[in-house]
Amino acid sequence: MSRVLSPHHHLRHHHSYHLPCRQPKYPSFDVPNANLNALYFDSPDNFNGDFTLLANFTNPNTKIKLHFDYLHVQLYFVDRLIATQALQPFSQRPGEGRLEMIRLISKLVYLPPNPAFQLQRQVQSNRIEYNIKATFRVTAKLASARFTYWLHSSCNLQMTSPPKGLLLTRDCNTKR
Repeated sequence: MSRVLSPHHHLRHHHSYHLPCRQPKYPSFDVPNANLNALYFDSPDNFNGDFTLLANFTNPNTKIKLHFDYLHVQLYFVDRLIATQALQPFSQRPGEGRLEMIRLISKLVYLPPNPAFQLQRQVQSNRIEYNIKATFRVTAKLASARFTYWLHSSCNLQMTSPPKGLLLTRDCNTKR
């Protein structure tokens, strides 16, 4: 005896067995605090700086563990790399956040005349604009399944001049 199924029954049955696998949510990277401890010029185009930032890595997943490695944080002024720092690998449980203090030192960094003049002008106006770029590899683990991918974060920061060197504004985003 054959049974005739309605189209609705077929669709319900079909979709219940072919639900797409949910991908892990990307972790977030943010800079909730930063300090520009020192900034001075040795010559018109060579400067030194001491910059500290507090990085916040957050795992938004409720069931997936994350492992971070190959972490690099770079500090830019007007698209010029002025300092870089590597971080130690770490893991996060679901829903966990991690604060990481990162110190970026610029020692006798050369800036061409135009960016050097721009930095000196921003120091005098007490509003210095920096860009933080972070790159890291993430491995998401759920039971025996693993997903590995690279993430790239960017944060635009506006700081006051030293000696206070306080964070005024920030805008961060992370992309795959």
